[in-house]
Amino acid sequence: MQTVLLHVFEQLEREQIIYCVLRGYEELETVGDKDDIDFLVQEQSLGQLQLVLKGLNFVRLPAWGYAPHHFFVMYDEASDRWLKLDVVTTVVYGTPIPSLQTALAVGCLSRRRRRGATFVPAPEDELVTLLLHCLLDKGTFAPHRLARVQELRHEIADEEYLDKLLRTVWAPNTTWAQLAAIIDNANWLALLAMRSAIVKRLTGGQRLPMLVRRFSGRVLRKLDRVAGMLQPRSLTVALLAPDGGGKTTLATELSKRFFLPSRYIYMGTNIEASTVGLPTTRWIQSQSCRPLNIRRLPLWLIARGLRFPNNLLEHWYRYGISYYHMARGRLILFDRYVFDAPGEAGKKSLKSRIRNWLLAAIAPKPDLVVFLDAPGEVLYARKGEHSPAILEQQRQHYLGLQSHLPQMVVIDATNNADQVRRSVTSLIWQWYAKNIQHGALA
Repeated sequence: MQTVLLHVFEQLEREQIIYCVLRGYEELETVGDKDDIDFLVQEQSLGQLQLVLKGLNFVRLPAWGYAPHHFFVMYDEASDRWLKLDVVTTVVYGTPIPSLQTALAVGCLSRRRRRGATFVPAPEDELVTLLLHCLLDKGTFAPHRLARVQELRHEIADEEYLDKLLRTVWAPNTTWAQLAAIIDNANWLALLAMRSAIVKRLTGGQRLPMLVRRFSGRVLRKLDRVAGMLQPRSLTVALLAPDGGGKTTLATELSKRFFLPSRYIYMGTNIEASTVGLPTTRWIQSQSCRPLNIRRLPLWLIARGLRFPNNLLEHWYRYGISYYHMARGRLILFDRYVFDAPGEAGKKSLKSRIRNWLLAAIAPKPDLVVFLDAPGEVLYARKGEHSPAILEQQRQHYLGLQSHLPQMVVIDATNNADQVRRSVTSLIWQWYAKNIQHGALA
């Protein structure tokens, strides 16, 4: 079990927060980075739980239309693992919008039992909640869920209590003896056939509230797709380094492995490395770089003349794409973001100054600037491009940016690529924990 998860359990018990792992305890040893751990907690303890998780570097993810779910995520640099908690204060079912409310939370928490380092529902409560989860949320029984159902069937000790539960949430007149026989015979189709009757039972008396929850949930989830325009969620990161610093490798790995949706946007001129670009760029580059002759002179002149405006348009296009992803609340990773060191603007040609001004006019200001720092000799040994002296000059140029980029952080890039990725991942997640608004519409 992850050390971080054990710390969570210890802290919750120390703070005397009443909770239980709603399902999946047997999977905690193998929980993956993208898997949820389902927590049930008393409603009056939710605020205290948030404070505890914040102290453990969890970030509450804004998520509209997912009530009563509250999602908390953290990154552990030492183990290079993500951990996600799905916290609820009531047991609700339904897909895609959880709108079928039950009163099962009271029994799950009041009758919970210790299991290892944490707490889980009693077998009777776990069996009923697990069956409802498979029927109403998933519409099927995954093999590992079937195995757990059969285990729980033989752990049942309080049949009277289980009959009481079934009378409140199951199909009418269903008894534990009948349900036990279905499980013993592995008649899962018979269980699935009960779904409609269970939905009808849970809907009775609360049809209007259920429809309201379903409608509002759908609307909020639609809005959640562009919530980055209404509530800060996205982060823009500019990765800087001389050639050989590992920017492209880092950006590629971060975009693949970061927990939240992310996009990598290459801002350089290498068309083979481009992730976003105009269809005209490749033609202009191919025409302007071919050997010049009289027959090709007109095309060559056109291509050369289009290079400057196409370059501007391509950068604007890339910025436009980045604004779109920012509106969707995604992490944006810029490779080769252009900055000038203090006092250098006057040294550039008029054309370069105009170009830089036009680019800066609409460029999103990076929230974080990460400089991958390594001596020129190290950079040269990695790629063999330029010379150690030129690479060191580039390095000093970037280091000089610290005086007017307060959001710039220097990362030791002499470490291996995996260590650098872990450090930058942790840095980005700390920014989320500090700056993203934790409050969200539910």
